[in-house]
Amino acid sequence: MGHVDDEEPRETSGLTVRLVVSYVRSVAGDEGVRELLHRAGERRPLEVLENERAWCSYQAKIALFRAASEVTGQPDVGLRVGSHVFQSAVGPSVRLMLSMFGSPAALVRHIAHANGKFTQCADLSARIHSPTSATATYRLHDGYLPSRFDCDYTRGMLAQIPPMFGLPPATVGHDECQVEGAPACVYQLSWSLRRRWWQPRGARVVDARVVHDRLQELQHAVTDLVGRDLDVDAVLAHVVERAAFAVSARAFVLAAQLEPDAAPVVHAQGLGADRARQIGEALLQGRPQPVDDHLIAAPVRAAARDYGVLAALAGAPFIPGEPELLQAYAALAAAALDAVVARHETEDRRRTAEILLEFAGDIGAARRSSEVVDAATQALRTLSLADVACVLLTGPDGRLRLAGQVGFTAQEAARLEEARPDPRELPELARLLSGPNAAAVVDDASDGPWLGGLLHGVGVRQAGVVGLRCQDHVHGIGVVAWRTPVTSASATQRVVQRLTGAGIQTTIGLDKTELLQQVQLQARTDPLTGLTNRRRFLEVLQEEQARVTRLGGAAGLLFLDLDGFKQVNDRIGHAGGDALLVEVARRVGACLGPDDTLARLGGDEFTVLAPDVLTMDELVALGERVLAATDAPSGAAGREVVVRPSVGAVLLRPGGLADDALQAADAAMYAAKTSGGGRVALGEEPAAV
Repeated sequence: MGHVDDEEPRETSGLTVRLVVSYVRSVAGDEGVRELLHRAGERRPLEVLENERAWCSYQAKIALFRAASEVTGQPDVGLRVGSHVFQSAVGPSVRLMLSMFGSPAALVRHIAHANGKFTQCADLSARIHSPTSATATYRLHDGYLPSRFDCDYTRGMLAQIPPMFGLPPATVGHDECQVEGAPACVYQLSWSLRRRWWQPRGARVVDARVVHDRLQELQHAVTDLVGRDLDVDAVLAHVVERAAFAVSARAFVLAAQLEPDAAPVVHAQGLGADRARQIGEALLQGRPQPVDDHLIAAPVRAAARDYGVLAALAGAPFIPGEPELLQAYAALAAAALDAVVARHETEDRRRTAEILLEFAGDIGAARRSSEVVDAATQALRTLSLADVACVLLTGPDGRLRLAGQVGFTAQEAARLEEARPDPRELPELARLLSGPNAAAVVDDASDGPWLGGLLHGVGVRQAGVVGLRCQDHVHGIGVVAWRTPVTSASATQRVVQRLTGAGIQTTIGLDKTELLQQVQLQARTDPLTGLTNRRRFLEVLQEEQARVTRLGGAAGLLFLDLDGFKQVNDRIGHAGGDALLVEVARRVGACLGPDDTLARLGGDEFTVLAPDVLTMDELVALGERVLAATDAPSGAAGREVVVRPSVGAVLLRPGGLADDALQAADAAMYAAKTSGGGRVALGEEPAAV
């Protein structure tokens, strides 16, 4: 719902108030205006009083006339103000429309219509006697106290009707007056059809000026809208404000609907919020609600779409030409909304492209799947303008587990951790994951077959789901969710498109990191046994030696070489030898602790790094466990084979060097082998620096 005005009673046109202020300024300057406001008890800002679209109460008008008389010392100030109403720079729209009647007699004949442009608390009617004379009757409604200022103001305005058509002012007699107890004020008008000597025949005094003013006003309206970063509500407010310059009415309503299923936006002047909404929504539906006022409505329609309706409500019938002027502003509203929508769509595409580009950069820099998940949750949430987002990846058991989330409370995140939905048990989700990177929007009512009731546990009403699937592998799903549902079909479509794009990027990132992890694993792993390879073990050994040097303590290092493996390998073949190496690796690994590192350096050489071994006794015990693990015959080669290692053992000490420790363990291993093999030999501790 846009902005609406809740003002004091709209009984008197702001044009009259502005005229009073303007007249006092011309006579007594700005100080006189300040005194005027003080004497009238006005609390409204001066900019409101000078806004001819801001109507006020009858009492406020009379108070200003009375104060103006006191400030200027002119008892007939009402007559003076009324006498220059159509010649002043005030009210160009009223002058323009009144001049459209073509002649004083035609205007007087429709004086009741014109009166509605100035007041809602009095009736003005006229009876034409001849082309140059008429009688006008002005009657204040019951409940209003007649005022001489009001009578004089009306008399002054009536006198200025002929000058609008290039004729001298009318003579106005005022024989009957409500102030003196008459039932109505009666004015006798007469005027001459002889034009002023300086006025060309067929021309009108007001035409050039008021048309120029009107065109200038429309130009200002266009200029104000073009090139400004306005939102939809600001556009509607501006058009309504400007339309009031062109059409004199008690109230205006501009109702627009940018998308067929979106909530209407209503902006109004002169109406309360509820009433404006009722009228606006009824106009959009093509069934205007009954109103006490006269109403004209113009469609806010562009070439490609229909946005809504601009309507004006007045207490008197509208003057010819006003519907066309209202239509001009409705067309301006449509053009402005076209520009706003286009600007928003361009900005939206730019913003989406920036987010996806940044996301692609994060994906490119990611080395682990957790980094991809973190970037994906942020990008999914931002792209879809969601409240929360999460990524669930497929675990070894086929169920989805929470891998990353943003926006959820700690309690909600815990529920996500516990949920573990199984796509095999959820038909809609399984169907979504059957194709690559499909996306859909679901609500809490249809959550069951989609996410197994996941939404109910985390306080959201609607979710967007995108499958993270490459050609032959399902990584999982990305989920965004809203606390308040997205009701617009076009907004839902945009969400699906963005989720699809982000899902593709996320899948690429997960594919890449999995491949990178495989490459890294291959670079660090012995391909035969799956143990740490020589290159990675040397890195681990360096790191452990640095830790021992930094923190103190020790660590155990074993160097293993299988006794007689070459002869066994020649006897059972290379395939049997490989199977034997795998079996040895399995047995030795089974007797080690969780923090120990077992590596194959190459051939039949293995190493063990045990960070929890701190003494020589613990080191010897570790070596004996390794020997015991290899005692039993192995049938890995298809026959019973017994191969035991020779073991060299050293302790890493603070200040030592990793290379020295490995060489010492290697030397100790050879000492064990030359001593008969199948035993543990302690190497000399590397000298501390």
